[in-house]
Amino acid sequence: MNVIQIGSLSIMLKWVLLGSGILIGLVVIKWWLQKTQMKEKSKKIFDTLTNSLFVLILVWKVSLILLEPKLILKSPISILYFTGGTKGLVIAILISLMYFIYKNKKIKISSKLILQTILIFSLTVLSCYHFTFLFALDENDLYHLLVGTFTLIILYFILIPKEWRF
Repeated sequence: MNVIQIGSLSIMLKWVLLGSGILIGLVVIKWWLQKTQMKEKSKKIFDTLTNSLFVLILVWKVSLILLEPKLILKSPISILYFTGGTKGLVIAILISLMYFIYKNKKIKISSKLILQTILIFSLTVLSCYHFTFLFALDENDLYHLLVGTFTLIILYFILIPKEWRF
């Protein structure tokens, strides 16, 4: 397990790589929305996406209450130090997706645009995560290469207009 140690703070490297993938995903979504949507609609969708990411982080931290209630009852301060892990992340992703869809439906964004936004953001985060994992760590190299390449190819066909493709 690779950990970055800063004083008494320990952060798993895979979470840092996921965070960098999320930041790159936000940049790609901002660029794509500016190129394809009106400024007002672009801003609303991007704001909802960033709020969804905040919900994701909050639910991921609080999911520890559902997944490890004995730990929280024994030491309530542990919620500051621990997360829900991978299971908590899956729960947080599902809840943040529901939040994103609900909020965009409420402001009358089309289902097609909501799906495109989710797909482009998710594929960008996945490809960035797997490629940085491939170069940063020496674990399951073939797996990360295949998943990163596959998601990048799908992203290429979604983002690049047909007349620009090779």
